[in-house]
Amino acid sequence: LKLLATICVGFVKTSSILIATFLLDRLGRRPLLLSSVAGMIGSLVSLAVCLTIIDQSSTKLMWAIVLALLSTLSYVAFFSIGMGPITW
Repeated sequence: LKLLATICVGFVKTSSILIATFLLDRLGRRPLLLSSVAGMIGSLVSLAVCLTIIDQSSTKLMWAIVLALLSTLSYVAFFSIGMGPITW
C-alpha cells in the first residue's frame, strides 16, 4: 500500500510538471503561480481537517483516510504546476 501511494505521488508529480510546461507560455507565470498557491492552501486546509477528524475519531474512518490521501496528491499536483518549476 505504501509503494502504491509512492507510485501515485510520482505519477501526479510528473504529469503536473508536464502540464505546467505546456501551460507556461500560454498562460504566463503569474496565473500559474497564483493558482498554484491557492490550490496548495486549499489542499493543506483539507489535509488538516482530515487528519484532525482521523485523530479525534475512535473508529477507522476510511473516507477520511482516502480524502487525506487525495489532499496530499492535490498538494503535490498544485506545487508541481506552479511553485516547484516556475520559481526556479
